[in-house]
Amino acid sequence: MISIFVLALLLKTSDAFFWRHGRYSEVPPLELSSTDYTGKIIIIGAGPAGISAAYTLEYLGFQNYQILEASAEVGGRVQELDDFIDLPLDAGAEWIHTHPRILQDMILFDDVVTDETIVYRPKQYRWAVFRDRIKIPLLFRRFVYQEWKFKRTTWKSYLHDYMYTYVQDRVQVGAPVQTIDYTGAKIQVTTSNGDTLEADKVIVAVPPTMLQNGNIDFIPDLPSSKTAEINKVEMYEGFKIWFEFDDRFYQDYTIIDSYRIYFDGVLGKPTQRNVLTMLSAGGEVTGDLVKLSDENLFEFHMKELDKLFRGKATEHYVQHRIQNWSQEPYIKETWEAGYNSRFDEGRILEPIDEKIYFCGGYLSGDHYATVHGAILSGREVAQKALKDAA
Repeated sequence: MISIFVLALLLKTSDAFFWRHGRYSEVPPLELSSTDYTGKIIIIGAGPAGISAAYTLEYLGFQNYQILEASAEVGGRVQELDDFIDLPLDAGAEWIHTHPRILQDMILFDDVVTDETIVYRPKQYRWAVFRDRIKIPLLFRRFVYQEWKFKRTTWKSYLHDYMYTYVQDRVQVGAPVQTIDYTGAKIQVTTSNGDTLEADKVIVAVPPTMLQNGNIDFIPDLPSSKTAEINKVEMYEGFKIWFEFDDRFYQDYTIIDSYRIYFDGVLGKPTQRNVLTMLSAGGEVTGDLVKLSDENLFEFHMKELDKLFRGKATEHYVQHRIQNWSQEPYIKETWEAGYNSRFDEGRILEPIDEKIYFCGGYLSGDHYATVHGAILSGREVAQKALKDAA
């Protein structure tokens, strides 16, 4: 029994090693090459999952679709700051979370991804303890932690340049969906603008928070077994703050607690500017902070930084930006909690009457709560909708 356990552990470890080093693709091949389906598909949500679903339909030759996006900007939690310093920064999702070869592997058309990436491996780790007055070095963490980031670009530009450009003519922004009535043979989708659109299938690609909060009214109600699992998905409230200073007085990575970190926001990027980023996602403290105004949020963190670095934050401050994701009306979260949520993903993914489908980063299996996971989820569900039609 022990030998079987050890063998299984070795296999899993080696599999993770090869994935992480890009030795083989994490992207499954398409199960379809084309489609002759003629029905209408409406995609709700123009984040990575929704855009990917549309992109997949387009590639398979299906063009009778429409994307409805509640906000005025596509991308969901994939956004960027393009006017803060001399290169764009990710305002939402930032890390690639797997080997960057996946950026090319997710491409369906003949585009060649030219976005450069960097290995993200901070060298200076500090853990703030005793009310942030003492910073303990974490000497060995640099040897066990490695990620990737974009060098000069962002997740937003990747999504726009390689996927959104193919589907942008079928996107309607500022169209929050209020009701999805799938009682009859045709689905009636009604927006807050009073428009009603008809579809044969609907792909729901919105954050789970929107489903939990009842932002969309389903007629009839979703099956109780499905809503029970959706309600088990745990989301992190949170925000990001970018501070520019005229001196780099901080470490690469300072841990405040399990949910709050300060990190060099331009580590390894080609700029001479100094940007320290605060990421706060999840936890009781974050839950209180997200309720503050931007001004009070800034003041709180400047005081915290001055305590950590003996007044140097105020001395060297240049400018800042805040993105409070918990205050975004159609998002209300930073990302799904990858370590605490326990829900039946398959039950949520199971389509309702081959009419209503769900996708998103929280429904992407081993790629849970990642941008590439959301993209792969949208691709898979788009294929599922077409296969069911066949």
